Amino acid sequence: MLKKIIKNSAPLLLLPLVFIIYSNVMGAPFIFDDLRYIADNAFIRDLSNFSSLSGTRYVAFLSFALNYAIGGLDPTGYHLVNIGIHGLNSILVFLLVSLLFKTPSCSPVGEHGGGGGRSAPGFQIAFVTALVFAAHPVETEAVAYVTQRFASLAALFYLFTLYCYVRSRLAFLSARRTSGAALFVLAFISGLMAQKTKETAFTLPAVIILVEFLFFQRARLSLKKGGVLALPFLTLFAVIPVTLFRPVSMGVETGMSQTLRYFQFKEMATLSRHDYLITQFRVIVRYIRLLFFPMVQRGDYDYTLYHSFFSVPVILSFVFLALIFFLALYLVLRSARRGRALGLMAGFGMLWFFITLSVESSVVPIKDIIFEHRVYLPSAGVFISAVSLYFYLAERGRRAGRTGHGHAGGVIILPLVIVLTLSALTYRRNRVWTSGKLFWSDVVSKSPQRARGYNNLGNALYRMGSITEAIKNYKKAIILKKEYYEAYNNLGTAFLALNKGGLALGNFNKALALRPDYFEAASNKALALVTLNRPEEAVRAARLSITLHPDFAAGHNVLGMALVDMGQVSEGIQHLREAVSLDPLNVDAVNNLGLALFRARRYGEAEAEFQKALAAAPFNANFSNNLNMAREAKKRVGMGNGAVEINP
Repeated sequence: MLKKIIKNSAPLLLLPLVFIIYSNVMGAPFIFDDLRYIADNAFIRDLSNFSSLSGTRYVAFLSFALNYAIGGLDPTGYHLVNIGIHGLNSILVFLLVSLLFKTPSCSPVGEHGGGGGRSAPGFQIAFVTALVFAAHPVETEAVAYVTQRFASLAALFYLFTLYCYVRSRLAFLSARRTSGAALFVLAFISGLMAQKTKETAFTLPAVIILVEFLFFQRARLSLKKGGVLALPFLTLFAVIPVTLFRPVSMGVETGMSQTLRYFQFKEMATLSRHDYLITQFRVIVRYIRLLFFPMVQRGDYDYTLYHSFFSVPVILSFVFLALIFFLALYLVLRSARRGRALGLMAGFGMLWFFITLSVESSVVPIKDIIFEHRVYLPSAGVFISAVSLYFYLAERGRRAGRTGHGHAGGVIILPLVIVLTLSALTYRRNRVWTSGKLFWSDVVSKSPQRARGYNNLGNALYRMGSITEAIKNYKKAIILKKEYYEAYNNLGTAFLALNKGGLALGNFNKALALRPDYFEAASNKALALVTLNRPEEAVRAARLSITLHPDFAAGHNVLGMALVDMGQVSEGIQHLREAVSLDPLNVDAVNNLGLALFRARRYGEAEAEFQKALAAAPFNANFSNNLNMAREAKKRVGMGNGAVEINP
């Protein structure tokens, strides 16, 4: 009885373990693409934007929107959800592996028996696998990096779908049709959710078929005895292609999902499928090395793009991976038919790794060749395989007489030591996620030829107020990558912060010369021209910005400022209102709207806008002075909110 209670409660230990390991990132700021997808993403600030189910990452963006609805832009809530997702995934890994040991191909294995007279400690394998998954430092990018909830949340639905499917099949085998049908429906719904969370879930139907083929059909091609139940999941293959490859137009579609899709297509056009594929042979080997030796992790890799399959590193990597793949096929086919659970689990884990990694490491080119979060779900397969092989070797040792009858306790000691070591490494690795400066400093120290690292380190320093240091890093990025238009734009912004409008303007012009449709640079150019008291030119640059991106709040803001400077106050107010409507958190736009209303002698309305700005930034002396100025003017002339607009 006590043993059963311990086994049933053991998975719950995974949650506190995960929260302890990741406790030091709880208050970490938004980093890298967190700024684009969360902090600066106005789309997630209104739940009504999610009335349409469009986008391959709809569910993930909806989760960000719910985070925002509850806690605004406080990163703590986002990190709490990410850590919770990882904890649940760890539990699902345990539950799934435990269930697989109860399937016909492993029968009568379970937790105590062994097919063909061999012992297969299913509970121990499942628990150790889940512990390694929970504690491994390679998972930090999918957990500590808020945006990569894409990866971890997709994994959650992926794992839950497989768990429900296996439970459903076992229920049908036990003639429990009602529960089997309910679990089947739940599995299908979860699978659909996975497809709407991230594109990597595309492989889910293939893994379901693999599970059916290996664990329920004993590796024999037959749809009898319930195998037909796997076929409806093949329809999930259509969800992502239909969503992703329908006609797209940046001019008419709005929302981050559509914008993301636009850039996905753009990335596909910039890299050769051939070059990307052969480079991935090297990348996959790097992933495997990180899983077994998690040292020198990087948030952004400077990785060589190979152009010939016959390059020695590529050929060696291909041969190494091919050997693993064919070993996996041998293990699953031989073990499934003979009921040898450990060999089956080891081979299945290897195939899981290759299948789940195939979307991002095959012929679909992605601009960034390697990222550690891409191995989040695939890593579970490697851990299943490695732990199963470890227990297989331990069992062989016991049967050969190299260990005594008390071997079980000794066998579990090494995995626990490994888990403790991995936990310490993860806690240490998490430190780089606690600060943008720490993160990008770590990147440039390990990838010194990576221009993006210096550019983003400059951004982190800029946000800290270290403008001079930021400029040095932007210049370093431009030296490494002369066509780096984002770095020119950021350098211009830094010069603008130092009131060096002429230098700023020159860099914005360089950014636009490299990329004429760069609407952010056009808006910044307009802002530089406003500071240089050249409003007519500023209006032209700002109009270009909102022509390129009609919903760009900063473009409307600077256009409104320029129009007001030209004396066209009424039109300027319209654009400033549009800026505030598009981005209510832009307090500078709110303040600028107040100034425009003040200039139009609409002092009551100006007072209301200054109050909003001051409420958002209560220690801003300029906002406070502006509010007092509006109140004094309103009091002096006796004008109320219904004052007549005057264009000075």
